[in-house]
Amino acid sequence: MPIFGTEDVVRDVILVFYAGVVFYTVFFALVFLAQWLKSPIRRWSDTTISWSVFMIGMALNSFFFIQSDFIFIEEPMLSIMTKSGYVSMMLALVGFFLALERILPYNFRHVPAIAGVVLMIGTIFVPYEYLSIFSSSASLLTFVMLFLFLTFAIRNTSGTVRRSIELISIGFVIGFIGYVGKSDVVYYNLGPHLYLIASVLLLIGLITMGVTVVTSPSLDEIDWYDQLLELYVIHESGLLLTHHKFKKVKTADEDLAAAGITGLQSMFKEILQSDQGFHSVSMGDRHILFAQGSYFAVVLIARKPYNVLLSKAREFADKCQVLYDGKEDDEFTSPRTYEQVAKIMNLIFTPDTSYSATD
Repeated sequence: MPIFGTEDVVRDVILVFYAGVVFYTVFFALVFLAQWLKSPIRRWSDTTISWSVFMIGMALNSFFFIQSDFIFIEEPMLSIMTKSGYVSMMLALVGFFLALERILPYNFRHVPAIAGVVLMIGTIFVPYEYLSIFSSSASLLTFVMLFLFLTFAIRNTSGTVRRSIELISIGFVIGFIGYVGKSDVVYYNLGPHLYLIASVLLLIGLITMGVTVVTSPSLDEIDWYDQLLELYVIHESGLLLTHHKFKKVKTADEDLAAAGITGLQSMFKEILQSDQGFHSVSMGDRHILFAQGSYFAVVLIARKPYNVLLSKAREFADKCQVLYDGKEDDEFTSPRTYEQVAKIMNLIFTPDTSYSATD
């Protein structure tokens, strides 16, 4: 990387943009981590963790290059800081690959992420002059994943989800151009002003990606409808108010299942001295998501414990609460009430036309 040993305006502006990259990437990493911690259903495979790793890697990358370009300009610290910057870049790509693996409906078996880890470890041990080979290999793998990402967006999504995926891709490409532009070749052959423009592009690309991911729908959960199995609405007494099957699945007697779920909830509330009850319970390949009303519970059974499904169960419970309020107990099971509940269910659990899930 170029070494800025003299003080001038261009040097200072470049340093400001370097610092901006560090600040914003750390900020977004903390936002993603906070989103994950606040989620009632936390999994280490969530994309929020992957995006956080990506942003942390980018923050460390810029931090170490600040050290090598502005502070440690003599060996051996120059080589150590520069290599640390490349290792951090590989870490960022591992996070990026993990995020795309979660979003894309293909069985990658973590091959891209594992390849990223191998490249990251290799970067630590290879001689300094061979770093460009590892960097080129990582770039090739990155563009393969980005191509699959864009292909998926064009073929299978529309509306808000598609715009989010496109913005993430555009932000990554802008950031990648900026990253490549901050190289020795650009600085020594094209001058510091183009190097400065590249620094600006890197910052714009990362901010675009960060804002889009923070404000977009859960892109790794866009196949939520395919995960739905059954929905129960159960009175606190154990009486089954509504049962609907989204898929043809074998289940026990629905009244017996309702009574069992109510008993299980009551038992654990008593044991744990909690009024909240469960958020979710996993049994084998089934996940049971709970949303509580004042005197009833909504129980959603799904193949995967998506946060979007828990949110929909809670939304369904809120609307049922409005429906049931003021009714006598015998009205809960009237044909008229069943019809109204069915309308609410169709409203909430019908896939959004802003995207179409893959088969």
